Amino acid sequence: MFALTSSVGADGGGFSSGTNQDDQYSSAVEAIESENYARGVRMLRKLVNKKPNNADAWNYLGYG
Repeated sequence: MFALTSSVGADGGGFSSGTNQDDQYSSAVEAIESENYARGVRMLRKLVNKKPNNADAWNYLGYG
C-alpha cells in the first residue's frame, strides 16, 4: 500500500489552491490509495504531460 505525503517547499511550490491540476492530482492520489493503480497512473501521466515541471506528480508517478 502507498503511504506518501506531498511536501510544499518554502516558496509555496506545488499547485495553487483550486486549480484543475490540483483536482487531478488529488483524484490520482485517491485512486492509488484505494488501490486503483492503473487509473491513478493514467491520471498522473496525463497531468505530467500537461505540467511537466510538476514534481509532486512525477514523484507519485515514480511510486506507482
